[in-house]
Amino acid sequence: FGVADHAAVVAPGTRIELYRQLAELCENVGDLQGAVNTFYQLAQLAPNDYPTLRALIRLHEQLQNSDALLEVLQQASYQLPRQSPERVPLLHRQALLLREVGNEEAAEACLQQLLEIDPSHGETIGALYTMYSQRGDWGKAVRMLLAAEAHTASPMHKARLLHDAATARLHHLDDTDGAAAL
Repeated sequence: FGVADHAAVVAPGTRIELYRQLAELCENVGDLQGAVNTFYQLAQLAPNDYPTLRALIRLHEQLQNSDALLEVLQQASYQLPRQSPERVPLLHRQALLLREVGNEEAAEACLQQLLEIDPSHGETIGALYTMYSQRGDWGKAVRMLLAAEAHTASPMHKARLLHDAATARLHHLDDTDGAAAL
C-alpha cells in the first residue's frame, strides 16, 4: 500500500497535500518524469492550483519538453488576472517558444498582451521590432523604436533610437516629413 494508493482514499484536502509531497519527493530524488506525472494528477484534483502549474513549468523546462511547456504556460497565464505583472514572464516565455516553432502570429499576440501589462518591457519591444522589421512591416517597426525611445533614460540611446526610426521612415516608408520630424 504505497503513498499514491493512500492518497486515493483520503479526504480531498489531504489527498492534494499527499500528491504534492509525492511530486516533490520524486523531483528531489531526480525522477523528474515521475514528478511531472504526479503534478498532473494533482492538477486534476486542483485545476486552479497555481503553484502546481509553476512546478510543471519548471519541470518541463528541465526536461526540455517544449510542447508540454507551452501548454502549461498558456494555462498558467489564463489563471492570472489579465493585467497581473506575474503574467509578464509567462507571456514572454510563451512568445519565445511560439517563435521557435514558427508560430509568429501567436507569438506576436503574446507580446502584444505583455505590452498591455508592461509598456516599457524592453525585451518585448525589441522582439516585436525584430519581428516587424524581418517581415517588412516598417510602420509597426518604427512604432516599436519610438516606444523604446519613450522608455529609455539614456540620452545617447534615445538619440540612436530616434535616428533609427527616422532612417526607417525615410528609407522604408518614403516618409521624408515624418523622418525630418524625428
